[in-house]
Amino acid sequence: MILLLSASALPLREAEADLLSPPSEADLFIQQADRLALHEDPYWLVLLHVRPGLFGDRSLIDDPKFFLAPNGATNPRAELHATLRAILQPVGEVEKEHAGCRFPARQAWLAEKLEIPSDLLALPTCPELELILERIQPQALSLIYPAAYMNSPASLFGHTLLSIKSEHASELLNHAINYAALTQETNGIVFAFKGIFGLYPGHYNVMPYHRKVRDYNDISQRDIWEFTLSFDKDEIRRMMLHVWEVAEVYADYYFFDENCSYQLLFLLEAARPGLKLVNETRPWVIPLDTVHLVTQAGLVGEIVYRPSKATNVRHIARQLPPDDRRLSRELARGQTTPAEAFPPEETEVPDDEVARRAKVLDLAAEGLQSQFGRKKVSREEYVPRFRSLLLARSQLDPPDEYLPAVPRPGQPDHGHPSARLTMGGGVDDGEAFGEFSLRPAYHDLLDPETGFVEGSEIQFLGITARWYENDELPELQRLDALTIVSLSPRDEFFSPVSWIIRTGIARERVEDGDLRHQAFLNTGGGYVWNAGRASMVYALLEADVRVGGGGADYAIGMGASAGILTTLSDRVKVQAFLRGIEYPIGDTHTLLEAVVRGRYTLRYNTAILLDLAARENYGEATTEAQLRLAYYF
Repeated sequence: MILLLSASALPLREAEADLLSPPSEADLFIQQADRLALHEDPYWLVLLHVRPGLFGDRSLIDDPKFFLAPNGATNPRAELHATLRAILQPVGEVEKEHAGCRFPARQAWLAEKLEIPSDLLALPTCPELELILERIQPQALSLIYPAAYMNSPASLFGHTLLSIKSEHASELLNHAINYAALTQETNGIVFAFKGIFGLYPGHYNVMPYHRKVRDYNDISQRDIWEFTLSFDKDEIRRMMLHVWEVAEVYADYYFFDENCSYQLLFLLEAARPGLKLVNETRPWVIPLDTVHLVTQAGLVGEIVYRPSKATNVRHIARQLPPDDRRLSRELARGQTTPAEAFPPEETEVPDDEVARRAKVLDLAAEGLQSQFGRKKVSREEYVPRFRSLLLARSQLDPPDEYLPAVPRPGQPDHGHPSARLTMGGGVDDGEAFGEFSLRPAYHDLLDPETGFVEGSEIQFLGITARWYENDELPELQRLDALTIVSLSPRDEFFSPVSWIIRTGIARERVEDGDLRHQAFLNTGGGYVWNAGRASMVYALLEADVRVGGGGADYAIGMGASAGILTTLSDRVKVQAFLRGIEYPIGDTHTLLEAVVRGRYTLRYNTAILLDLAARENYGEATTEAQLRLAYYF
């Protein structure tokens, strides 16, 4: 019995000893952090990428490697405690695996807030990180906006990334910080589905900036805008510490919100404590909204425009007559040589002829580079052909300003806001109606084109309610779940296929003349041509599927549309088109329509919209006229 009592008393004495022993350094700092409520500090939440959710606050980082506490993704206090304990732990065999090196931004902030002496930190600085910072030598920061590229599903809305300017003179040594979905998917429908539902992992990465310029300018035919941001060296360094923390983890990528534009805002807030950008976003975030956001926050200084190869080619082509454009194309394709195009002459060539030849060769060289960037020509063909063009061009000395500079288009931050509200009314087949519509994003063919790709349209989740004079209450007139239109003109150097896809629900007249709701899917493709500098004409083949309404309760048809889109002035834009669809399957009928649509801009965020239409459907002719006021916000 005595032995039993002695044995049972031993754990009690040890527990009492633990209670009487002084707290560790980590315990003291944890107590201090709790007194200061550092786990609720907005900057700590930024470092953890914590945002409110339906089921409480949670981090948007989905990789468990980002957290030191088992519940760190949903418990900022637990993660702060775990971080404090970890940064005070002795260094193991691999320095990079220590928390002081793994999470340098967290450590620097906690050390500052809690006044932790550097000699108490097991690893005050990370040698590997310091070596990288010394190599990069960050001096300035820019927000980069590559314009939208409609023929790539991943580039429909444009993109945003950050560029770090180095102390070195050469821009080739600058670095880019990018967040993007990790995917090789080329199927637009699959990409959209997975992107909408967060089925791709998103990663931050750092790479040489010149590679991104080449990818966007040369390969993807995308103009680039560089917005210099007002961050000093210390702020950029602070951001780089956080970039180091997130560079090896993933966050589920969502097409409309947790995307490239949204995730970069955390990096900017990590650079400057107290900066509030993430909270200013809408439920959806698109690259152009991020450009507007940083501009409105007063962060933008100098703005640089980099035209793409495609823009350069089209600019030079506009300076030449058709015969010279064809000659440039033949030179670029190797169908003729510079010596054959311009045989040596015994007499001196006049200045105007020298200027003409220089333009022809410049256009051929730019066109050939564009072909090579898009992998339309092999390196074996490209190198000797390009060398011969450069050699011929070097022998010419055209007059100064023989070729005007590429005109600078309207800046993206000067474009209209992405959301649009319209109110108005009209007459449909003699019956008056009022109409209200809300489009969360983004742009249609008639919207002011400043900052947008001409001939492009992307709209999603647009809803329209209409109240006819005999209706008791407004009814859903149209739900545009997704509309994408890419009208890309063809020319001597580029032969894109234009395409459309529209899906949603519409209330339309059916065979008995009643208005019924129908789900629809409309898609097609065709060609577009320039008809003057401010106009384009197009012809498209279309397929159309309707479900609901009456009769067989579905209809499948084929047809075509042709139209013109023209900008008459800075304020006025008009679209006119003819469309015919024959539905031989299901609810058989024919749809014919002629439509004229117009926009008159009052201010940058206000416009008047006019729609006129004549239709024949199920053999019944109707007309419709409508006038609306549009407000962009």
